[in-house]
Amino acid sequence: MTLLQGLFDQIISDTKTDMETYMLYGNIGTDNTTATSSDTALGTEVFRTPIQEFDSSAPAAVTISVEIGAGDANGNTIQEAGINDTAVSGGTQYTRNVVNPIGKTSDIVLYLDTTISIEVVEV
Repeated sequence: MTLLQGLFDQIISDTKTDMETYMLYGNIGTDNTTATSSDTALGTEVFRTPIQEFDSSAPAAVTISVEIGAGDANGNTIQEAGINDTAVSGGTQYTRNVVNPIGKTSDIVLYLDTTISIEVVEV
């Protein structure tokens, strides 16, 4: 392994640690506005819950899993989902994705997985 590759590997490892420290809550909403890199919140958030699983076993990626239970957010048409750092509204919105509409009822449990790839390149 070269010194540069060792540095890249350490940056990826540190990034995964930071992600696990700060990406703590999944949130869902009803807005279907196209997601952009400048989004700082969901368009219309209706529910937020702690992350159920943070998997950093892949070499340069993490997968964050959130479960929206049978009793959560019922009566809403879910069209967006994301990852945030606080238990209450506000905070830092790390991801926002628009999804196909899901009419949430007590008969539906949603399992949302977000995979984030990490790439370090020499410039």
